[in-house]
Amino acid sequence: MKTRITRLFIMAVAISAMVGSVHAGVLLEWDFDGIPSGNGGTGYGESPFAPTWNESGFSSTGLERGEGVGFTGVSMSHAWGGRNYLAADANEALEEKIFFVFDVIAAEGFTMSLDSIQTPWYGSPLQSPSSGLWQYSVDGGDTWENIGGTRNLPSEVHGTGGQYDWVNLDLKDIDDLQDIYEAMFRLVIWGGGGASGGRNGRFYLGTGTAPPIDSDLKGVDNTLTVWGTFTAIPEPSAVALLVLSGAAILLRRRKP
Repeated sequence: MKTRITRLFIMAVAISAMVGSVHAGVLLEWDFDGIPSGNGGTGYGESPFAPTWNESGFSSTGLERGEGVGFTGVSMSHAWGGRNYLAADANEALEEKIFFVFDVIAAEGFTMSLDSIQTPWYGSPLQSPSSGLWQYSVDGGDTWENIGGTRNLPSEVHGTGGQYDWVNLDLKDIDDLQDIYEAMFRLVIWGGGGASGGRNGRFYLGTGTAPPIDSDLKGVDNTLTVWGTFTAIPEPSAVALLVLSGAAILLRRRKP
């Protein structure tokens, strides 16, 4: 009898390990430090811009600018973005495709639960956009849901050095983003001006060349980072075999 109980216990532990093996940490990361200053798309960062680091097997089609985001003129180095965020509100920005978008795809054989998205962001000294709205989709972009409400984009002005801020987008309490295979995110942007001189009218993810010495962002990672947990999905045949083995042991136990 003790042998049967031991076997059942071992099988229960095995099933639990197969179903509940959870790992936590960074899933994807985009490092902006390697982006140079320049004219045109290369200076503002490639689009799509592939992750510079990923948890094994996790992937993304890349960080992309919507078609309505401009990328002409001189750009800031160590940051990814664009210019001409001229829409008056979120609806107009969506119509004009003025947004940043990226996806997160779990490794084969795993599901993921998303905890947060973190990034510094930077606005040019003059006429940078005033407002942004984060959204997510779990059906390939057919429908989108807001993550909170409208956010004020960077507003702390450091002389002529631009405006810096940090976003920590908490996702843990969004049920749609737990135990999934893939998700899309976008930042809708509006309320900017059309200044053409220097680096005006720009907005980026990243710190730019370097945050001013008095900025709270001094020393932070210059990355867009997706944090979460991921869980192995057991093969149905393996679980079925263990369950059938347990049933066989119980049947043998009931024999007179």
